[in-house]
Amino acid sequence: MDYKILTVSYSRRVKQKGSVAIETVCLLPLIILLIFSVIHYCMIFFAISIFDFAAKESIRQTLSYVDESCYFSASGCTDSNILEQVKPIILDNASQVIKGFTHANGDGLGKLFGVTLPAAENLIQISTIAEGGCCQVSISLTDYHSTPFLPLNIVDGLIPGENSVFPSQLSATAAMKIN
Repeated sequence: MDYKILTVSYSRRVKQKGSVAIETVCLLPLIILLIFSVIHYCMIFFAISIFDFAAKESIRQTLSYVDESCYFSASGCTDSNILEQVKPIILDNASQVIKGFTHANGDGLGKLFGVTLPAAENLIQISTIAEGGCCQVSISLTDYHSTPFLPLNIVDGLIPGENSVFPSQLSATAAMKIN
């Protein structure tokens, strides 16, 4: 009886010999694609978190540069006046935060995952808030598809449809409302 069980077990193993290799060959491209996608999205989320931190930190550091009379008096202190007063400071603060992450020297903002960031004036937009208030800082890497961190066609080429699974722009926004 024991001999019969051993024979059946051995014959099953012989029939399944090589099945692990076939399963590996079939699943390995899918696993590599999944890992590649996860790494790419991690890079995107990290870049967005850098932009978000730079926008918020530039606003926070700028509060001390706003004329205190604007807090308590409405005469001659409009949102556009405050914006003109703090715009260069916000731009400089946001640039310094981004340079801290990219280890850039000089005028440029450096490279993020091998992609050269545009000039600060093109990457960082500062405007007034539509509902009234001082400043809104938006940091946007527009047209991400033309200069991605990793090639997009590796994932997009395998997924049916015309649209990309990756965002077309990476952006973050922060606002400062004084009144």
